Amino acid sequence: MGDESRRKASTAFARRLRILLWVAATLGLLATAAQIVLEGAEAAGVSGFSALTKTIVEETLQTRFGTVWGFAFVAWVAIALLAALVARPMDPRTNLPAVRERGGPSVGLLAKLSIAVPLIYLCLCPALSGHGSSQSPIALNFTVNAIHVASMAVWLGGLGTLLLVLPAATRSATTPADRGRLLAGPLARFSTLALVMVALIMVTGLVQAYVYVRHLGDLFSTGYGRAVLAKFLLLLGVIAIAAYNRRTSVPRLEAIAERGESPGRPGVLLRKALRAEVALLAVVIGVTAALASYAPPVSAESGPFSTTTTLGPTTLEVTVDPARVGANQVHVYFFDAKTGAQYTKGKEVTITATLPDKEIGPLPLTVQHAGPGHYIVQNALLNAPGEWAIDVVLRVSEFDQFEKKIEVGIK
Repeated sequence: MGDESRRKASTAFARRLRILLWVAATLGLLATAAQIVLEGAEAAGVSGFSALTKTIVEETLQTRFGTVWGFAFVAWVAIALLAALVARPMDPRTNLPAVRERGGPSVGLLAKLSIAVPLIYLCLCPALSGHGSSQSPIALNFTVNAIHVASMAVWLGGLGTLLLVLPAATRSATTPADRGRLLAGPLARFSTLALVMVALIMVTGLVQAYVYVRHLGDLFSTGYGRAVLAKFLLLLGVIAIAAYNRRTSVPRLEAIAERGESPGRPGVLLRKALRAEVALLAVVIGVTAALASYAPPVSAESGPFSTTTTLGPTTLEVTVDPARVGANQVHVYFFDAKTGAQYTKGKEVTITATLPDKEIGPLPLTVQHAGPGHYIVQNALLNAPGEWAIDVVLRVSEFDQFEKKIEVGIK
């Protein structure tokens, strides 16, 4: 390719990539803000619009979930700010960004290294706020979840770039031969990378399925299992399209590039295949989101435990999930016994856990305020089977407090 053709293609590619990053950052900011508001709404027992208050949002941000996704909001802002530096035209003579700091590394290189930090953090967010950081074994689940999300992000991001950014570069090339080379080169490189990502997605997906499902029958009898099965079948469809591209489209386009011809019909077929691949992956992501609303069958085998009782002027609801040996999540809700509204007059809540039969405890548990009348213990380590006594103390004034012991069977 000539320098002029490279320059035009690089400029068009950078411009389109910059727009794509800004659109992605905008959608990411909106989605993250919605997650925080909806989490607050669920904790407070109100609608999403009713949760758009300073009090509920601030209380949500003080929870683990809110903290994780609050920093995700900051990460998306950083990506938007760095987009202009990352997406810079390349100098055709050096293959480096056209603008460099004198005597130092290129501005584009520094931006790429900087933008990697928020991108990596965003890949960790689902593990930090979901099952990966609360379901035993945490070390395995966290690592597998992070790799799974990162692999999917690279695969889908690469497809989006091929489909939405690369055509701008090929159209800007000055000759048909240059358009063929611009299309064949990136496609061949991404095809190899995608193969690695697909392998990681399948391996980590199978590990997660074993950890959370365990029994083959649960794939059909539980909502979580059916969602896992649907995701797996959809991924097989995506892999079939990707395999077609790798075995058919890539060799055809490489041959066209070697002959110095325009992509023509093979290029059109490639775009259609990429669109189908992206559409199926979007459905896969939707199914993955649905998984968050189901309790894994492995948790359901022994829990969760839930009970409702009275405590002073309140109705007390306690949930222990999954109610088995290891890390458990404890949710405590207080409602006004007369009106049924969230009880917000509590000054302090303390929770301890005791296993009398084995003379364990009382163990103080770290309580987080999750919303109006809602408190969470993220990782209550109940490391022995038996009848545990969960002691809830609600202090309502300087002199008045109420206490309730709740028996929870841990298997």
